[in-house]
Amino acid sequence: TAEPVREPCGQRLSDLVESFETERVRAALKQFGGNKSRTAEFLGLTRKGLRNKMRRYRILDAGS
Repeated sequence: TAEPVREPCGQRLSDLVESFETERVRAALKQFGGNKSRTAEFLGLTRKGLRNKMRRYRILDAGS
């Protein structure tokens, strides 16, 4: 099988996306004091979409 194509910094695109989304969700949760409705609206997500990302990236609350 072929070796996965890596970004110039040595990371796969999926890893970069995960890192970016994790940072943005955490920052937005902090900005809105953990309020998930306001965070989801700010990020252009539904509450369910935000919950799914939080679960996927193991973000428990604003301080995690």
